Amino acid sequence: MSEQPAEPSAEQCTAGAQVMAEEIRGFACWYPQMGGYVGKAVIIPVGRDGCFTAWVWHDGRFPFGGEDGSPVPLHHCEAGQFRAFADNVEAGLRRLA
Repeated sequence: MSEQPAEPSAEQCTAGAQVMAEEIRGFACWYPQMGGYVGKAVIIPVGRDGCFTAWVWHDGRFPFGGEDGSPVPLHHCEAGQFRAFADNVEAGLRRLA
């Protein structure tokens, strides 16, 4: 996708609202906290193998560019990797406590 989608509203992110970007359906959501803030995101599927691009608007110190207020496109494969990462982090923190 060559053109960025429109920034979603907070209400769209909370509702997981369907959005359109260049005639491609996607949805709005909240991106996980990084740097102490959350970000609005539009998720656009890439192919049929579970890959997707997350266009992220972040209002704090975000580790991936986008300094001028523009969104950052982040390509991801296998969303379940986030779940596995979260489970591993929580288990490791419990062991350290």
